[in-house]
Amino acid sequence: MRCGAIFIIIAGFTQADSANFKPFLPNDQPDQWKQIFNGASIAFFSFIGFDAVATAAEEVVNPSKNMPIGILASMSIVTVIYFLMCVVLCLMVPRNMISANATFAAAFEYVGLGWAKHIVAIGAILGILTSTMMGIYAPARILAGCTREGMLPPFMARVGPKQTPWVATWCARAGGGAVTGMWVFIIIAGFTQADSANFAPFVPNDIPDQWKQIFNGASIAFFSFIGFDAVATAAEEVVNPS
Repeated sequence: MRCGAIFIIIAGFTQADSANFKPFLPNDQPDQWKQIFNGASIAFFSFIGFDAVATAAEEVVNPSKNMPIGILASMSIVTVIYFLMCVVLCLMVPRNMISANATFAAAFEYVGLGWAKHIVAIGAILGILTSTMMGIYAPARILAGCTREGMLPPFMARVGPKQTPWVATWCARAGGGAVTGMWVFIIIAGFTQADSANFAPFVPNDIPDQWKQIFNGASIAFFSFIGFDAVATAAEEVVNPS
């Protein structure tokens, strides 16, 4: 995934046009500072998950020294990469022609490098896979820690030959699969009772920026789930944590 980002940066700079950076803050755009902070708030989601690296402290040599270095170094590298990708995008395509649906794929198509969009797609797929793996990796360590505090059955703390909590890992996988299966069942069961008349109109035309409002609502709802894993870190300060 990082290789894909580096490719985008290098290939993008070869097609960069400094004229696209002028004016840097156009006066014809209303609430330009609001738009900047809206973009920054979306970019914030890129940093969610770095706290999960701390769950691997038990498997790291000299964690008191290496864990801070690993977390800070990885965040710094990713910050630089994301910053350069934003700069490349703004230099490749005029601001009024940046696609909101397939940003970099459309940008490479615009500059005549249509073949590069396939590499972008591969990088996006790998990004989804790595996110899924981290979604299993961190909860497994948290479950193992909760087990040692007496909050979960002892068998979940068992480790394998490589000192990894394999039971908790499979529990995390099973839990994720069960939730996914439940949602699939709900979707299928819902379609059996669906009435297409309720979708008319699907997006009312009398509401301005209706799609923007939908995605804004979804992004706000996402924050409701941030921090629940932090509750488990207070197990040592709780009376009768189990």
